[in-house]
Amino acid sequence: MFERVLKCNLRGIPLQAVVKMQDYIVSEGDEFIGAIHKDGLFESIKAVGIYYYHIDGGIEGGDLELHAVIQKDDEFVSGTDKRGTVVRKTTVRLREGNVLVFDNEYCYHRVTLNLS
Repeated sequence: MFERVLKCNLRGIPLQAVVKMQDYIVSEGDEFIGAIHKDGLFESIKAVGIYYYHIDGGIEGGDLELHAVIQKDDEFVSGTDKRGTVVRKTTVRLREGNVLVFDNEYCYHRVTLNLS
């Protein structure tokens, strides 16, 4: 999966892995909105893989928001140069057993959930 996201062959390349486990504790009626972030402050983390091994039955959401930074090189509107970057937000509805892999350099992310 990581090779498809990064569009390169990773065999024979020394890699580092970061493993995180998160447990969100919310009370009935509470909502959790995580901070938009990239993984790793000083490490060169190229991609992130997330596995949702368990989601309690009362939790609604558990959505993952991806905020992708996209380069706009060739867009001209009415003679005005519109080059630069744009942020595209996508929300992924996740379920128990889902695996998601995405580029860490260009995709900031956060989790949102609430307890019904």
